[in-house]
Amino acid sequence: MIEDNLLKVVKTSRVPVSDAVKIAQTIISEKMKCKKLEQEILKINEECIAYNSEKADLNIKKMELLLELNETNINWLELKINKLEKEILEEGSLNENAKEF
Repeated sequence: MIEDNLLKVVKTSRVPVSDAVKIAQTIISEKMKCKKLEQEILKINEECIAYNSEKADLNIKKMELLLELNETNINWLELKINKLEKEILEEGSLNENAKEF
């Protein structure tokens, strides 16, 4: 396509053929560089998608661990409260016994 357009330009202009060939080679070379860059961009995009997927998986695991930790803390607090309630009841019982004497 580009080559066809350049051929038309050369035929209709006063540009020397050697200059037109150099221009065409430069355009083709730049076009090939662009294709390589596009491939690199696609590869980087794929790596970004994979990285973001891994990051999302890690965030999910982190949330699961935080929930587990929260449950553990709640269980520990419940045990602590039960122990304190028991101590309060025992202390109250001791106070009642002391009043009787």
